[in-house]
Amino acid sequence: MEKQDGRHIPQKKIKILFVHHIKCRGFIKTDYDILIEKYDVTDFYYRGIQDIPCLMFECRRHDLIFGWFMSLHTFFTTFNSKKKIYVAGGYDAAKQSDYQYGLACRWYTKLLVKRCLKKADVVLSVSDFNKTELPKNYGYADAALVYNSVDTDYFKPDKKKTDGLVVTVASMDMVSFFRKGVDVFVELARESARLGLPYTFVVVGRYTDELKKYVMDVQKHIPNLQFTGFVSDEELLKWYQKAMVYCQLSKYESFGLSLVEAMSCGCIPVISGRAALPEVVGGMGVVLDNDDPVSSLKQAVECDSGVECRKRVVELFSKESRKQVLYDVLGGI
Repeated sequence: MEKQDGRHIPQKKIKILFVHHIKCRGFIKTDYDILIEKYDVTDFYYRGIQDIPCLMFECRRHDLIFGWFMSLHTFFTTFNSKKKIYVAGGYDAAKQSDYQYGLACRWYTKLLVKRCLKKADVVLSVSDFNKTELPKNYGYADAALVYNSVDTDYFKPDKKKTDGLVVTVASMDMVSFFRKGVDVFVELARESARLGLPYTFVVVGRYTDELKKYVMDVQKHIPNLQFTGFVSDEELLKWYQKAMVYCQLSKYESFGLSLVEAMSCGCIPVISGRAALPEVVGGMGVVLDNDDPVSSLKQAVECDSGVECRKRVVELFSKESRKQVLYDVLGGI
């Protein structure tokens, strides 16, 4: 506070334009909620090219631009002199050529990201793995590591786990069905059913019409497997709280938010061992043995480290942890 004629004059809040192209929920909403506690924040949801004039106008009205993911929506925020913080969330940093995942796979989308990196005052990476992708794919080595976070007061254990309940979460089209490892999860359910193991497998999340016939067919032939389709946030939380084991068998994850949400609810993780997943899990989870996947699952079911899994999330990936780092970053530019 400054004093003038004996009165306290409040300092003006920094005006932040919060730009994103995914509806403000989950990890994006967490950052918005963190920033709005301390700053004057305007939420800008970019829907398409029709929003470009408004976006560029709003950039001029704010002191700082905070952009989630570097792509077309953040590219248009680079044409001004305002301070800029961009979050490299995964797809923008990635180059997975075998299934064409990541903006670095195509020269024209790669140029968008390179422009954002050049004009950014600060670039944040959501995992150390994510951070290493930027120099490899874009020659950019100055990103700061700030782990993604979850609300551990919301994602918390409740009552008793359901014996033998194994869950994975994925919003799926035909491509993400394989990238998210749902195909591996289905085969794990099939093999468990063949062996007569008392496990129930549930795939939680929306799937597209192109997968509907497959889903209906596979549920008929694998009796211990269920696809829920779209669920509300409240229903998702209940699945986490009931599940003993959470599987994240992805071929690529820059962080693995659903995995962390599940761990925060006391689930034992089984992971593919790829990309950022081992970094996130630490020593808490089980890496799937591709030669004997059922053995890996049994190991997780028999594990009692749910309390330690949640403790790891609270220590490294809580909203409070990310809040402090974001405030430090904003205070330094």
